Amino acid sequence: PEGQLVRLDYIPAGRPEPSLTWFRNGLPLQPNDADHHDVVNEGGVHSLLVHNPKLGPTVEYTCVAKNKYGEAPFTVHLSVVPRNANIAPYFIEQLYNIIIIEGQDAQLDASAEGFPEPKVAWEKEGKPLTPNKEYKVEFEGAKTTLYIRNAKMIDAGWYQCTATSPAGTAVTKCKVTVIPLSEASQYAKELPQFGPQTLSKLPTLPQEDIRSKYMTVPAKPAEIKPEELYKLPKRPKKADNPLEEAKRRGVKVLPDEVLNTLQKSLEEYPEEEMYSKDRPQPPKFKVHLKSHLNLNEDDVCIFEAKLIPVRDPMMRVQWFKNGKLLHHASRIIPRYDFADVSLEFLWTFAEDDGIYECVATNPYGEDRTRAELKCRPKRSIIYNTQLPEGMEGVSKLQMLEDEMRYTASMIGLEEKVQEKEPKAPEFIMPLEDISVDEGDNAKFI
Repeated sequence: PEGQLVRLDYIPAGRPEPSLTWFRNGLPLQPNDADHHDVVNEGGVHSLLVHNPKLGPTVEYTCVAKNKYGEAPFTVHLSVVPRNANIAPYFIEQLYNIIIIEGQDAQLDASAEGFPEPKVAWEKEGKPLTPNKEYKVEFEGAKTTLYIRNAKMIDAGWYQCTATSPAGTAVTKCKVTVIPLSEASQYAKELPQFGPQTLSKLPTLPQEDIRSKYMTVPAKPAEIKPEELYKLPKRPKKADNPLEEAKRRGVKVLPDEVLNTLQKSLEEYPEEEMYSKDRPQPPKFKVHLKSHLNLNEDDVCIFEAKLIPVRDPMMRVQWFKNGKLLHHASRIIPRYDFADVSLEFLWTFAEDDGIYECVATNPYGEDRTRAELKCRPKRSIIYNTQLPEGMEGVSKLQMLEDEMRYTASMIGLEEKVQEKEPKAPEFIMPLEDISVDEGDNAKFI
């Protein structure tokens, strides 16, 4: 709709890392102008944000990734409809075929969008599905989940979710296959991560894998029309081979203590502190940085803070030292993970003294937190003797050097001794120009 923020997500890849160039209707686009911003989150996902889109002809956006070995483009089209205009329903999360074992629980998820918000309903084999002891249905607006409890052979079949509004209707379907427990052992050979002893009673998997505890061949989602891409992020293509998909995702049965730890970490954050696309929220530091004023050279130093909203894909975190952008090095490591923001110094020098500021920004605002670092340098000249005899040993060395000078002068070697007097430094092997390929290391000697 007119005026609504648009986000185009993409992940570039290549070696050396490719340069990215955006074009709007064939003309070069500056990603950080008044209406466009290019951001990168901590997972390496790039996003082009289009602010306040206006009515007009369909706009073509093209991104070209290029390095010295070639280039790869992709193109999307953006169509803007009048504000509050009817938009036909469409599914942003579709159903896909699953295979489950008799006695297992299963979960089917679907989510639709449109304007006005569509109503969703479930059907099985063309008949309305009524929730009962075996089926539980949850609704959250146009997002819905169907739970199949203790699956039986009669639960196999085609399931359909329908989204309906005055603007139209959209449908997504999937096939549920139930394998008899007596035949389940042959599937254990295809998916070795599930042993025969676990087939009769599989423990709960992490939330992202619970949709199909037993990996199956996903159905290819329906093609999305270009005019519907204005608010849909690109979804990764699913593998055609279930075994490869299982290896890629690393699906495994986690111990109960690990699952409990993960669940507790999620419960630490109230719902209002979690990111939601329906609830715009500017950045806010829940825990601010603390100063380190009593460090010695080579000490480890870590600045830590906590930032909300948690898991904001459009959040950008930058570090500054004394008002200037901090250039990271091998010993200075910035991190932004979940809600934890940190800057770690593996060892510190006196040159690191200063005011460090962390700036968090997203399309809705920014927040800052700062702290000071002070480090005491090591003494560059060691005045205390390292000899076990102390200053007595130093006196003996001085006497020995005086005797050597006297002996040298007596035998006519005084000039040679004088040649060893200190002199100004000079380079006996100067630097030379070198030529390397892009992406390779360069070393001056």
